[in-house]
Amino acid sequence: MPATLPTSPPHDLRSKLKAIDRDLAELRTERAELILERDAAKAAFAAVPGYDTASSSEFQRAEKAALAVAACDDKIEKAQQAQVGVLRLMGQQQDAQGGADTSEATARLKSQPGAWLASVLDPGRPPSPRSMTPPASRPSRSAWMWIALARASP
Repeated sequence: MPATLPTSPPHDLRSKLKAIDRDLAELRTERAELILERDAAKAAFAAVPGYDTASSSEFQRAEKAALAVAACDDKIEKAQQAQVGVLRLMGQQQDAQGGADTSEATARLKSQPGAWLASVLDPGRPPSPRSMTPPASRPSRSAWMWIALARASP
């Protein structure tokens, strides 16, 4: 009896992806707060007369805030790399199952305008007839406006 492959990614990969998404959301919120602190520290240093960076506590505060934003950016980049890795693993599993990315299905979806995008946005739903119909041969509403403007000019 042939072994059957699961039709959806394993629960482990999905839970990892959700954890990464949660971490990314927290990191982005933290980054926004750090940027506000950095901007306030920069404004405080800008308000100080002179430009002595060695003894200015305002400059040191601004520098620490800028380094904190950079460190947070590094954490976000690492989390995004992990996210891409998990998504690749999920995609490789789908390819191994003969998923939606087979050459025949891809050719069919690419031959119909809007069908590929519809399949990506809602993979469980078949493409609607509207997405498969070619664009109308008459000018669009915006084209009519340009035609009217062209005729109205002297």
